[in-house]
Amino acid sequence: MARTFQVSFKINGALDGSLQAALQAAANAMRGLGNAARQASAAAQASKSGLAGMAAGLNQLQQAAAKFRELKKALAETQRGMAEAQTNADKMARKFREDSKAVERLRSDLKAYKNIRNQKEGDLNAARENLAYLRRQRGELYAQAKAFGSNGKKIPRELLGTRQGEQLAQVLKQLSANTQAIDEARTKFRAARDDVNLFAQKVREAERALKSQEQAARQSGRGFEDAKAKAQALKESLRQQQEALQRLRTALGSQGFSTSSFAASERQLAAE
Repeated sequence: MARTFQVSFKINGALDGSLQAALQAAANAMRGLGNAARQASAAAQASKSGLAGMAAGLNQLQQAAAKFRELKKALAETQRGMAEAQTNADKMARKFREDSKAVERLRSDLKAYKNIRNQKEGDLNAARENLAYLRRQRGELYAQAKAFGSNGKKIPRELLGTRQGEQLAQVLKQLSANTQAIDEARTKFRAARDDVNLFAQKVREAERALKSQEQAARQSGRGFEDAKAKAQALKESLRQQQEALQRLRTALGSQGFSTSSFAASERQLAAE
């Protein structure tokens, strides 16, 4: 009986030791499986993150390519705008030069007209003074003829053949010459007056034309300055766009994106 109990105890002990070992091995296997699962999960997560990073990079590259295309289009538009602005500035410069030359011509004409008018006014004053002198002379001659009893036209009958008649004849002869000189002086006076009026009118017309042309020159001058400023601003904008385009070209080139064959690079990018 005692022997049977001892054998039974040994068997039971052996069974208990084997079971514990088996359980321990199973536990170790489960822990290994858990570690493997965690490692697999981490690897999957890393792979997922890598794919997400690649997708984000691809998206950024596509956006950069689109930006390059837009910037290149804007650059072309700015170049066209600058060319038009420069053409307009050149046109306004020519207009300003023409208006300025016209101003100088009109100033020269005005100066010439004023000089001629002043000369004509001098001629008019001289003609006026000469006419006034001849009229005073005629008054004196009439007075002398009247002193002889003449009306300034004929010698009284009673003075014919007398010394007084001879003196009166000289007075009447001078009076006749004076009358003719007055007629000529009056004609010259009127002509001089007409010339003065003519060139005074020319001076007024030249002054109005000069004033109008000066205003036109000021306007074309402002137009030229505005056009020049616009062209300069577009030139600066073009410079900045060119620099930005070059920076973007360099950035794309560093990622293997060729801007020299832009269409082919875009197709390749879309395929990826």
